[in-house]
Amino acid sequence: MHLVKLLAFTVLIMLVISSISMSSTPQLINYQGRLLDEAGLPVPDGNYNISFKIYDALTGGIQKWAETQSGVPVTDGLFSIVMGSSEPLSDTVFDGEDRYLEISFDGQALSPRIQFTSVGYAHRISTVDGASAGKLSGTLVLSPTDYLGEGNAITIVNENDAPVLAVTIDPLGSSTLSFYDPADSKAATSTKIMDLAVNQDGMGSLSFYEPADSKSGLAFETKKVEMRKDGLFMFGASEFDTSLIVAPNGDIIGLGQITMGQNSSSGTETSVLGFNNSASGDSSTIGGGSFNQTFGVISVIAGGHANTAGGIGSTISGGSANNAGGNYSTISGGFNNTAPGDFSIVPGGSDNDATGFYSYAAGHRAKAFHDGSFVWADHTDDDFGSTGADQFIIRAGGGVGIGTNNPTGILDVAGYSGDGSVNLPDSAVSSPEILDEPGISGEITPADIVLTQGATSMADMATTTITIPADGYIMVSAGATMEATGTSKANQVFIQIDETSGGSTINPYYVITGSGDHDTPSSKHYFSISTERIYLKSAGTYEFRLEAIASPDNGNGAETRIQRPRITAVYFPTAYGSVSASN
Repeated sequence: MHLVKLLAFTVLIMLVISSISMSSTPQLINYQGRLLDEAGLPVPDGNYNISFKIYDALTGGIQKWAETQSGVPVTDGLFSIVMGSSEPLSDTVFDGEDRYLEISFDGQALSPRIQFTSVGYAHRISTVDGASAGKLSGTLVLSPTDYLGEGNAITIVNENDAPVLAVTIDPLGSSTLSFYDPADSKAATSTKIMDLAVNQDGMGSLSFYEPADSKSGLAFETKKVEMRKDGLFMFGASEFDTSLIVAPNGDIIGLGQITMGQNSSSGTETSVLGFNNSASGDSSTIGGGSFNQTFGVISVIAGGHANTAGGIGSTISGGSANNAGGNYSTISGGFNNTAPGDFSIVPGGSDNDATGFYSYAAGHRAKAFHDGSFVWADHTDDDFGSTGADQFIIRAGGGVGIGTNNPTGILDVAGYSGDGSVNLPDSAVSSPEILDEPGISGEITPADIVLTQGATSMADMATTTITIPADGYIMVSAGATMEATGTSKANQVFIQIDETSGGSTINPYYVITGSGDHDTPSSKHYFSISTERIYLKSAGTYEFRLEAIASPDNGNGAETRIQRPRITAVYFPTAYGSVSASN
């Protein structure tokens, strides 16, 4: 059997022509053929399996695509199929020059293979005029007709044919990528806004332009900024009017007066930046901000608003409405501070006044009126001023802490214990003014407590808690009345002072109270109970308790009742002396 080639070739021509005219190329190919047997007669009518393969050579070679179509109807030897119906024909199948189609009929490959060829109009690819939009993938190379022709360019235009981007190549091989502001209501023609240029030596530059339009009044675009190997250049009215150069080594070269903001400078050798600042003092500096003024020679205002540096060598770092009038005075910032005293300092805050020479005022409404005075005031909205020279005064409503961030009084000094914690001259203070003064706590239990006969652990009668600010002694004393009845035998109780609950008797701190051998068990007998104990403790909070337990030797029917138990803890600082017995 062999295939009629003429019919198949005609169909391929029709496919190529129709594909070019479509917006996207389908991955299908129509194919028609006629199957004849060895005698040249059509094969019997029926449905046959036909396979199609595409190779890159007439014989052998690499298979690029394959597809089998089952049950293809054949009538009088004629059949018609669409290649790619089950296995798409991707673009990569035809990425080479030579392609050959091999057809197999019921497993038998027909020979020879059929070569794919192009059609006449498929050769016209010199331009893409009128082509619809599409998608390209892979490497795309665009080249002007004459590579060395001056002004050769690849241009992208907008819907009005006005250029928006162009690639230009000059005779020396330098290339430039230019971006344009398209023609619109502001400008009659497209004007350049940026150039990216590379010369034949591989050196590049980036330039920005002021476009020509009705706003700027320019007839032609004007270069304003250019970046290249030897620096950043900024231009004035034209690119021949260089106003500022930033060199690669960091040098900034101004070819004219540099003014940033609407500033004035009547002093000599001044530096002024910011807005509406005025430097009247010679060699004075204003680093920024607005409405600042320097009158003093070599004075400095770093920034801020409405600050005035009037003294020689005076300095204001920032803030607002500050006035450093004293020679070599300093205001670090804040609001509405004044430093009229020579060598005076205001570190910040608001409404502070350092009037005295070498004075210091900080916080809010601190007034250092006198020479050498140091005044710090909290945020209370009242003046707090010095009353004499060389004073160090503080207004701190929350207390002053030394060695602590939580002062418990107007002055709280926290440090190591002992006489060296605070050193004062002899007779500087009296004992009631010592920080670690004595303290006391206590408790009385009003209800009677009946002890359980035969109990194995002590029971709490009364407790007290005391907090001491520093190391010292705690003397704990306790007492009660014991009521005994119910037996003529022993009727006793053990009592002691302890820190833990539910313990046993502790030698030598327990006390035995009561007696036995009563003639009349029904009578009530009363005994006074008292005991004490001394502890040496460090600063902290402690709980002490009066404990009691009925004696195991009490007779049957004994009842022990504790009435009005009480306990008292007294703290004594170690500065008052020491004791030999503790804990």
